[in-house]
Amino acid sequence: MRTFFLAWALLLTATLSSMAAPNVVIDGFQFTPEVLTVKRGTTVTFVNKDATPHTVSPEGKAKFVGIDRLMSGESKTITFKERGIQSYFCQFHTTMMGKVVVK
Repeated sequence: MRTFFLAWALLLTATLSSMAAPNVVIDGFQFTPEVLTVKRGTTVTFVNKDATPHTVSPEGKAKFVGIDRLMSGESKTITFKERGIQSYFCQFHTTMMGKVVVK
């Protein structure tokens, strides 16, 4: 019986973890993960753990509304509504780049 409850608790934890909204963390002047795959309509939270502000700016043919300024310790969301590769970069630090692949 105890084993059953332990297995149930592990399954519940795994299910709740998979339901959590995806995050992109900005730390060490990089986006992590650099490539994130989501379903269309998913809201992604961008979290800035660096001491400096950053942007999440659409690049090329990307079709989403970016984040103009994300201050240190701040988080903001973007909902990805268009399928395809949605590339982005930081306007303040142009070597920082990432992609959201929307299925």
